Amino acid sequence: MKTYWGKELYLELLSIEPYFTRRNFFYLLIVVSITTLLQMANLPLLNLLVTAPITICIIIHPLLGTAVYFFVSLLLFFLQPGNLLVFMFATGLAGLSVGCGYQLVRTRIVIVSIGACVLATGIEILLFRFHVPVLGSLSSQKDEVFPILVLISFLYSWIWTEIIRVIVKNLAAFKK
Repeated sequence: MKTYWGKELYLELLSIEPYFTRRNFFYLLIVVSITTLLQMANLPLLNLLVTAPITICIIIHPLLGTAVYFFVSLLLFFLQPGNLLVFMFATGLAGLSVGCGYQLVRTRIVIVSIGACVLATGIEILLFRFHVPVLGSLSSQKDEVFPILVLISFLYSWIWTEIIRVIVKNLAAFKK
């Protein structure tokens, strides 16, 4: 018997055609619009929800998730450039990494670890390369930030791994 972290997560993946039909393109536009609005909201709770649409789209089809990430980045570049870096290196990148983790491996600990490593790296790039204070007053204390950043990234990835598992399971049941 495997432990909680070692269990494989079997999701009945939602499948769509691998090419873009008009209907799939319409769904893509809706998801891009919702994701962009969530990122532009400037409310911390709504910004956290940006991870879900990208992760679900990656699980449905990797090309769809990549297109959502690209188009949201493009829209943010024109509408609100201040949020572009935060999206590209934090919330959007976390969604891509957790979704790719679901696509490539099925073990919970590996999915969470991939998401946490990518998210921590993205936030470090924001903090120390672009000097974007995403962690508020902690941003100036370089030595004290790293353990907190790793813990926050691990918790964020773990929470989204579980939420996405429940959402996709319910979507698959709804589709039947």
